[in-house]
Amino acid sequence: MTTRTRKTKTRKTKKRVRLPNSMPALTELAVRDVIRCERQPKKYRLDMAKWLYRPQLSKPCSVCMAGAVMAQTLGVRLPVEGTGLDPLSLGDEHARVRLYAINAIRTGDAHYAYYRLGRVPPAGWEQVEEGIRNGCVAWLGRAPWPVYLRAAKDLRRLEHAEKRNSST
Repeated sequence: MTTRTRKTKTRKTKKRVRLPNSMPALTELAVRDVIRCERQPKKYRLDMAKWLYRPQLSKPCSVCMAGAVMAQTLGVRLPVEGTGLDPLSLGDEHARVRLYAINAIRTGDAHYAYYRLGRVPPAGWEQVEEGIRNGCVAWLGRAPWPVYLRAAKDLRRLEHAEKRNSST
């Protein structure tokens, strides 16, 4: 008599991902993730009114900027149709706060984004906020991606300048 051994699949558990603490790094991460979603049109569809939503199994998930981070970086999946998630659905307070900050920067509210992170925005943040708001396209519910990358670069420069000034 022969005995059969059945191979069992071992599921690799994904390491708990920690989102960045800085607004510039969060903004760059969100743009990277949303571009990855755009490159997968059968899987994802951009909709700034939905965090992460699957209307039907045969249709792509709808994601906003923060929803793209939920899907790409955090690896959140929606196996059931008609389901959706927002940051409140996540049990991770660290991620939740950062997702709300990403959503705030998407709308051009840099002050609130920093507030969500528990930080004071650097001096000059108003110009960055204005740049995003001026770049926003109403029917898209967002600005073009290069506008956010420019905002991240400017915020990083302002943060470094403020740090330099406070240390002298």
